Amino acid sequence: MAVLERIKHHDLEGLRTGHFNLMVNTSFVLYRLGDTLIDAGPRNQWRHIRRFIDERAVRQLLLTHFHEDHSGSAAQIAQYARVTPRASEETGRILRHGFPIQLYRRLMWRAADKVITRPFQPDMLINGHDPVIPIATPGHTPDLNCFLLPQRGWLFSGDMYISSRLKLLAREESLTDLISSLETLLSHDFDTLLCPHRGVVSDGKQALRRKHQNLLELVGQVQHMHQSGLPVPQITQALLGPEPMMSFITGFHFSKRHLINACLQM
Repeated sequence: MAVLERIKHHDLEGLRTGHFNLMVNTSFVLYRLGDTLIDAGPRNQWRHIRRFIDERAVRQLLLTHFHEDHSGSAAQIAQYARVTPRASEETGRILRHGFPIQLYRRLMWRAADKVITRPFQPDMLINGHDPVIPIATPGHTPDLNCFLLPQRGWLFSGDMYISSRLKLLAREESLTDLISSLETLLSHDFDTLLCPHRGVVSDGKQALRRKHQNLLELVGQVQHMHQSGLPVPQITQALLGPEPMMSFITGFHFSKRHLINACLQM
């Protein structure tokens, strides 16, 4: 376990940490803007996260969604900093009862402890003056919310970005909802995207637009090839190449063939 990087973007601070540094989504960036944390970071990185929050008083913790890399240390932060995390009602319900995860996710991040949250407010502020607007963006998970800071033109994107070219999809993800949520985000004004895996993306709106366009093109290609009589394995190999090691490690819970099948279901 190690601190991999410290990030600075104007008055925004970030801590990249994780067990592994193999792919873009095997480490996590915990963001802090003034007195507010955006997501909690994974449970197995708590000792590094605790040092990070010791640097500045934390008065607010906002959670994008329930996944353990985002919520894993929420219970520890809540107790240590004496704050109640804010989350959507669906995220709060999941975190209140706890949720099971696959073995590979336990090894990567460790399971999240149960925690009580409060719902978002319509007039949430950071540092008493920066408005924060939660935007519901289901697809990656049903409960995912991004956070728009309209006065800054910033978007905390949860797991809506990660890369402009999607090549793998988890079994439970909805590609239809993901594409719709990308369209929702593109209807808002922002330029800088703050991704908890990729980091600071200065041309964030263009990056999201590229992802949206790439997905639409992939759907069209997959459906055309399938109508021509090609089977899913052949389509997957032709458009995305062979399954990576990550697919095998996750028992194909996270794979290219899930993405191809999702394109056919649209």
